[in-house]
Amino acid sequence: MLLIVNNNWKTNGLINSNLLPLLTYPNKGDKHIASYKRLEDLNGDNYFVSNPPTLFVFNYYISSLFMSNSKLLIQITSLILLFLTSVCMYYSVYVLIKNNFFAAISIAIYNLSNASLFLYTYNLPLELFLYSFSILLFILFSKTNNIVYGYLTVCISLLFVYTDWLGLFYAIILSFILYKLVAKQHKSKLLSQLCLYSTIAIIFIFAFQTFTVSSSLLSFVKSFSLRFMERTGFFGDKYSSDNLSIYNIQLWKNFILNFNKVLFPLGYIVMIVFIKNYIAIKKIVKNNLLLLLFIPLLIHIVLFFNLNATHYIYSSRIIFTISFIAGISFYNTYKSKINKLNTFFISFFFIASIFYSYYVFDNDNKLRDSYCNLTKIKECTKFIKENINTNEAIILYSVNENIRPEIIDYYSKRNVFVAKTIEEANNFSLQLKQKNYVIINYNNVTIWKRK
Repeated sequence: MLLIVNNNWKTNGLINSNLLPLLTYPNKGDKHIASYKRLEDLNGDNYFVSNPPTLFVFNYYISSLFMSNSKLLIQITSLILLFLTSVCMYYSVYVLIKNNFFAAISIAIYNLSNASLFLYTYNLPLELFLYSFSILLFILFSKTNNIVYGYLTVCISLLFVYTDWLGLFYAIILSFILYKLVAKQHKSKLLSQLCLYSTIAIIFIFAFQTFTVSSSLLSFVKSFSLRFMERTGFFGDKYSSDNLSIYNIQLWKNFILNFNKVLFPLGYIVMIVFIKNYIAIKKIVKNNLLLLLFIPLLIHIVLFFNLNATHYIYSSRIIFTISFIAGISFYNTYKSKINKLNTFFISFFFIASIFYSYYVFDNDNKLRDSYCNLTKIKECTKFIKENINTNEAIILYSVNENIRPEIIDYYSKRNVFVAKTIEEANNFSLQLKQKNYVIINYNNVTIWKRK
């Protein structure tokens, strides 16, 4: 999706797109057609509005700087973000415990877990860097009472808000903590108000951005309402993504599976050690910091339950908090004379969990490859380029074969609608605003119908 948006922004212009991620190519046949519509304007252009757009803007400028729009550049950028996030995490833990080894344990767990391997291979987790950077600045502010760190904490948190909804929950919690932290100091109150009011302003700015490209007020409200209902899972199977609501046992199975992949086995050990030594750990990590580490993620998980249960890319972010508290929890265990024998067992499980993470990651890759036949996709996109006119809408259907529409969109430089059956393809063709369309059988890559 990042690559598609880069292509479209370079063609249409970043400002002309209102800084919103544009998913629709400029061809006449691509208008009013998408396998999944987010927000559509009067011209039939589809915009991604599931999150605020900072990640896309960041990736666009990285792409422009290096004059490249490729998966390789995204992966290199992702590795740089991993390094920067690790540095922030290491320094944060070190400031708290003054121990290099256990600070390194935190970033070792973060770097070598299955969740992070997935996140930084298939995504660009800018939000986790902003999370870690803001946490570091908050710790420095708490330790030094230097108001500069306070303002920097707020600035980074606001950028976090404009990147991901997790940032919104983080900024709200941060606002109340800043007010509570040194309530008697006028500067702290000012920081709290700045954080809260600026957060509200950013949400209004994002809402205004999306409203200006909406075909109507009704379209604007409908788009966000449907997205919210789909991602929560609270409104029944019909209005939930993948038809899985919280009343559907399969969603809970997915939820348990996703979080078990993140936590097993070392994450469970970290949580047990953390809970067991909570009183002692509280002397190192104050309640305010624990609130920032846990509450935003928990709110996101509960409020967007369907999203976290069906998308590992979101549920895997809990590894950030697990890794952060790991070094502190193990440090506290190591200091205890009674528990020094546990060091051997922790070391053993740490090494074993690394091997397990790579095993799970390798299995996930094989499973993902089975869902995405790249050879078949390239065959189909080549057929589209050679045989389909730019004024023709494209509908694909397949029998017992998975299709990744966003990958086909990228390789073909066209927008396609993917149907699961020929009946669905026919029904969709009747709703098209384009006069000309093509229905392609994806299984044998042939034209089934043309008008």
